[in-house]
Amino acid sequence: MTDFIIGTCYPFLTGCYRSPSSICLDWREICDGDFDCINVEDEELCQILE
Repeated sequence: MTDFIIGTCYPFLTGCYRSPSSICLDWREICDGDFDCINVEDEELCQILE
């Protein structure tokens, strides 16, 4: 079974993928130290967001 998180699509996460299809991340999954996107886009620019 696959877990899907229903969240907000943030404009700067244009290519966030965990599988062949793109996903939206919950705000708690951005800059949390875990790479949720294959391209680690969710952990980039965190110093600007703080």
